[in-house]
Formats: sequence, structure tokens, C-alpha cells
Amino acid sequence: PVNTIIISSVLGLVPVAVYGTYLLIINSLSKIVDKMFDAVVASVGNMSITETVERQYEVFRGAHFVNAFLYGSLTVGLLPLVNPFVAMSFGESYVFPFHVAILFAIWFFVRGMRDAALTFISAYGLYWQTRNKAIAETIVLILTVALMTKWIGIEGLLIANIFVQVFISLLVEAIKLFKYGLKMSPLPYFCRTLCYGGVTLLLTTLSCCVVPLLPGTGIIHFLIGGIVSVAIGFGGFALIFWRTSEFKMVKSMGVGLVRGFMKRRGQ
Repeated sequence: PVNTIIISSVLGLVPVAVYGTYLLIINSLSKIVDKMFDAVVASVGNMSITETVERQYEVFRGAHFVNAFLYGSLTVGLLPLVNPFVAMSFGESYVFPFHVAILFAIWFFVRGMRDAALTFISAYGLYWQTRNKAIAETIVLILTVALMTKWIGIEGLLIANIFVQVFISLLVEAIKLFKYGLKMSPLPYFCRTLCYGGVTLLLTTLSCCVVPLLPGTGIIHFLIGGIVSVAIGFGGFALIFWRTSEFKMVKSMGVGLVRGFMKRRGQ
């Protein structure tokens, strides 16, 4: 609501409609990913009581990787396809320039990368320790969005949102989680987050180079591009991280979910 109000007051109603279209897309994707993520990490709830700190940290690393694997892979497909999708669905007048689409993709990825920390904060019950985060987010968001939007338009609004997500939301959540929950330094977490972001950037660049070269036009090109870009995302992450303990843990979780699903279907 803050973003919409500021856009309408500073830029007018037309950018509000276009912004709303892109926001609808990334919010819909986020809901899909969050359901997949919740299915994988559903057993986190009682872990703070039943498991050792070392085991809790091991599971958190796996959840963090799942977080990056899902959001990173979909970001790889989102950036090259969001503008063609908007053009087909709503018309060319609703399409933002490509550099604005890049900012939406970054916002989607950064916002989604908070899921693992938020899940464990909830599991540990660290609501009191993070009580001031929402206030800080709101104040800084209103100030930065108002200033940046007036200064450079819709790009400023997205940059301000990314700034708040990274330097307040993600940062505070990680510090509080590792201080009061996992009781260790958050530095390795930040390093892995940067690593996952770098891999996502690499694969997204590759996808943006490959998708325009694919055959077909209109909906056919979009469908082929979707298949190829998502394959680049999931395949790239699997290829790069397949030897890691996190990937092996996620693989075993995935196998367990499939077996459980097949067992329920057979009953």
C-alpha cells in the first residue's frame, strides 16, 4: 500500500497499473515457491527442543539451500520472460523497460531469500527479539521510497524496497536468529547468501542470452523459453551444488516427500 500510494502521488495513476501488474506476477510466484518450501521444511517446528544445536544448524543450512534453489531457479526464468508475458497478457503499454524488470527480479529474489530465516525465527519463537524490525522497516521504507521515487521514478521505488529488504529485514533477521536461536556467528550465512546470489546472477545472465535465440513466436516462444530457462535454473543449481551436503540433504527430503505422497495415493 505504501508503494502504491507514493507512486500515484508522485508519478500518477498509469504507473500504478503497470507496477501492479508486475507485483501480481512476483507475488503469485512467491506464493507457489513458499508452498513448495513449506512442504520441504515442514518438520522444523519442534526441532529447537528435540535436536542438538549442531543438527539444528545442519537443517537450517539445508533449508537455506532449498530457499536459494527455488527462488534462484525461478528468478532465472522470471527475468527473460516477465516482459513477454506482460505484453501477451496485458498489452505492450503495460511493459516496463528491461532495466526495471531486472530490479523486479532482484526484489523477488532478495525478498524470497528471507524465508529460511523467518521459518526458524518462528520455530524458535523469537518474536520479542525481532519486535522492532517491523517499525524500522516501515519508517525507512516510507522515507526511502518517497525520496527515491521522486528522484528517479519507479526505479527509485524498487531500489528503495531492495535496500530495505537487504539492509534491514534480511540483516536483522539473520543477526537475531544466529544470536538467540542458533547461537553462532551469522558470517557463514551471509557468505553463502552471496554465493547463491552470484550463482543466480550467472544463470540468469545465461538464460537472458539463450531465451531470445530460441525458435517460435508468441505463446510458443514463451512456452519454450519457460521450459529452457527453468531447466537452466534448476539444472545449473543442481550441477554446481550436487556434491554439497546441503544438496544431498535436500535430495533425501525430496525423495521422502515423493514416497510419502505415493504412499498416501496408494491408500
